[in-house]
Amino acid sequence: MHFTANLTYLHPDPPTYSLLPNQPITVLEGEDFTYSFGFDANPPPANFIWSRDGQVLSSGGRIATSVSTISITSTTRSDSGVYEVVSYNEAGRGAGDFTLDVQCEPS
Repeated sequence: MHFTANLTYLHPDPPTYSLLPNQPITVLEGEDFTYSFGFDANPPPANFIWSRDGQVLSSGGRIATSVSTISITSTTRSDSGVYEVVSYNEAGRGAGDFTLDVQCEPS
């Protein structure tokens, strides 16, 4: 008898973020905003944290987050800042960031 088996070795890879903008993203005050990074990790992250200007954000109210996406409804000037997501899995840490500039409506 002869047996054949296909074995796939899954090497863990830390989270990797891509599609990082190289300039600020501008929206008008009152607009809804969503940004999604390109993202890859093996295994998927056990946890992730979003922050704005170093202050941890929690999902709820006007802000919704996932491991690679953030949405803000009815943006205000105070939503401007540097946003960062950090995620962790057994292989390590990954991070992505962008700057959001919320501008007043022209009069």
